[in-house]
Amino acid sequence: MSLIWAKRKMKRTVSTRIVLHKTGGTGVRPLSGARIFVSIASYRDTECQWTVEDLFRKASKPDRVFVGICWQMVPEEDGDCFVKPSPRPEQTRSAKFHVAQSQGVGWARAQAHRLWRGEDYLLNIDSHTRFVEGWDDLMIEQLGACQGPKPLLTTYPLGYVPPDNLDKPALTLLKAGSFNKEGILHNKSRSFSIEDAPALPIPTMLYAAGFAFSSSKVLAEIPYDPFIYFQGEEIAMTTRLWTHGWDLFAPNKLLLFHAYTKTTERKKAWHDNKDWQKLNDLSYARVAHLTGSKPTANAEALKDIDRFGLGSERSIEEYQSASGINFSQRRISALAGEGKFPLRSFDADRLAMQRAFTGIWQANAAQNIETHSGPASTLKQTRPLRQSLPQLFKRLGVSTLLDAGCGDANWIGDVAEGVDLYIGLDLVEEQLAECRRFHAHHPRMLFRAGDITRDLLPRADMILCRDVLPLLRDSDIIRALALFRSSGASYLAATHFPGSSEPEGALGTYRRIDLQAAPFNLPPPLESLAENSENKMLCIWRLDA
Repeated sequence: MSLIWAKRKMKRTVSTRIVLHKTGGTGVRPLSGARIFVSIASYRDTECQWTVEDLFRKASKPDRVFVGICWQMVPEEDGDCFVKPSPRPEQTRSAKFHVAQSQGVGWARAQAHRLWRGEDYLLNIDSHTRFVEGWDDLMIEQLGACQGPKPLLTTYPLGYVPPDNLDKPALTLLKAGSFNKEGILHNKSRSFSIEDAPALPIPTMLYAAGFAFSSSKVLAEIPYDPFIYFQGEEIAMTTRLWTHGWDLFAPNKLLLFHAYTKTTERKKAWHDNKDWQKLNDLSYARVAHLTGSKPTANAEALKDIDRFGLGSERSIEEYQSASGINFSQRRISALAGEGKFPLRSFDADRLAMQRAFTGIWQANAAQNIETHSGPASTLKQTRPLRQSLPQLFKRLGVSTLLDAGCGDANWIGDVAEGVDLYIGLDLVEEQLAECRRFHAHHPRMLFRAGDITRDLLPRADMILCRDVLPLLRDSDIIRALALFRSSGASYLAATHFPGSSEPEGALGTYRRIDLQAAPFNLPPPLESLAENSENKMLCIWRLDA
């Protein structure tokens, strides 16, 4: 592309203005006087200058916007990349490199990040982008509406054709595409009408490199990996963000556009660099090792992998379970392929609870041959309860039962026949799947995931919470009791050791608890059912009195 062509064809410097109605966010309060750092990696791209022009012109408060550009160029050939100076040169920083120095997209983004000067928000974009009017207010508002302590907005933007032919307004969602032969997952996206937008940003579990907006704290927590040449950067960042406790969301409002067509006729990085295939192959090996799809011992591929690796807040196994994407088997669930992901906002306490009970079930520490829920859940140990509970249900008029911490429901099947509806609630997803399979012939028995210390509970006549509260800390028990009361249930049947309490230990360690003693202070129970254990009772309290 010649300099004359650029001046003639790109006369318009900004895209057609799209103005969207703005409404207040419902999430974390935006930072007062906050500044935004826009990070751009540009490879011989004439569009970059117009991207900078557009973002300043469309910002509601351009004074708070600062840009950092990593230019990769051939000075003698790329003069048309610098026809239009930045409208705010004092707010535009740059690092310039000859293409012979370029080491790929990860390296370029890392160089752009080095131009950050303490701004509060980070916006990562590609060098060929257009914006809607007031994009800065909208992005801050959208981020504030996300649920979770460390949210990040990301998606594949709608397209545009330079200079300003914008796609028809719509919203987009990332979806899992396919694995290549090297084991790298590639994203795809789908669009839907703005009229069908949900009230809040949409949970996703994939990352788009061409648009990512978050707190700038992400720069210190998850530095961009400079050893990824091109392919694989998105799924690498996805898994690194997730395992460091960041939650991803797609915006529910239109924010920006991306040029997916060729913007220049000059060579790309993989044409200029004769070693690109080797570097890309190393990237493939690095990312496949990171995600577990194909471990490698190649030291060159694993250079500084600890610094640019996964976090410890959540595991890659937990990501696979939540997302429906299995790296080692290279399998994508139907929902992941449609871009439908659950809201799994990072909660350290909830995760600790889930891990504790998953560990108890998987370990089967007593090596019981009948049930992984422990010796207290065998048919022999529960014989007195199985005989007395059906009579109790009739006497109290219990027709719906919520089993809060159902375990593997080993002993409850015959008892559940005495109610119209039994709901087993537990944290261990794998265990729940087994319950559904084993009790499929019981039409009155349903199973669902939930945390009795944090989640709203389905309404039932009685809540059965046997041998669960003794595994919790005092603060967890107090929260559970409050949720039991607020659920609308009439009765609680819970494990109780009258006059006998032991101090709390590690989460998941069984102990005797007296629910009438401080800090629980329950009144005397209505009834008490003796168990096959010294001083252990299943006691009944009214919750609606």
